[in-house]
Amino acid sequence: MLQFRCSLQDARKLLFSLFAVEIILAVIFVADYVMGKPSYSIHVLFDLDGEACIPAWFSSMQLFLTGAVFLLAGRAPAASRPPSAFFLTLIGACFIFLSADEAGMIHERLRGLVKHAAAAMPQVNSHGAWISIYAVVGTILLLSSYRHLLSMFKFFRRETAIIMSGFGIMCLGAVGLEIVSYAFLRNGATPLLYALEVALEEFFEMAGASVILYGVTRFAINRLQVPTMDAIPPAATFSVPTSAIADCSSTAMGQAAHSVDATG
Repeated sequence: MLQFRCSLQDARKLLFSLFAVEIILAVIFVADYVMGKPSYSIHVLFDLDGEACIPAWFSSMQLFLTGAVFLLAGRAPAASRPPSAFFLTLIGACFIFLSADEAGMIHERLRGLVKHAAAAMPQVNSHGAWISIYAVVGTILLLSSYRHLLSMFKFFRRETAIIMSGFGIMCLGAVGLEIVSYAFLRNGATPLLYALEVALEEFFEMAGASVILYGVTRFAINRLQVPTMDAIPPAATFSVPTSAIADCSSTAMGQAAHSVDATG
């Protein structure tokens, strides 16, 4: 059985480490544009607006890890406490799908898959049909699970607030700035401004995902620590310093010797 240990301090360290990586990726991308793309290899590897590159791999792995933690939280010993295991499993599956979307460019190919219906969907400069599809699916999931979200907020208020904040940051980049890009910046007239917009867009997406991962990690830690009547840990491991054992042994031997002298 695969086991791991994670503390709240570890979760905070992970959050700041992810932020540092995301800032570095955004800086490299903008610097590459400012310097006129001097190296084709570096441009391809760190293209925030590209696929099959380091930023895409980073985002995909981050989303997959978030989904995995949601799945783990659903299998916690305190699964009888709200929210339900089914809800957590559903959210975990959604994040794993988003991970596959990031790696496999699913939403970029939706226009080709629904080309007959795309013309009737709200778009910006003939782009962004996927936004309408994802918005509809997301709204359906939100309306069908709002009771679970309320129960999660009741028992894990801080963690839920962190997760929802991450969703807001992520949507600001994935939808808000994406619409701005489609409307004003994809004509090639202002390449540097376009690079800055892409850097902000992708940074908000990655940073929002990092905040969500931090929130769900805190949630999983706290949920795993909640005892229930029907889920008592079968065993616990304790560690005692060897110096303490030596002190106890010396004390016990001294008391035994004192008892022998007294009886003698």
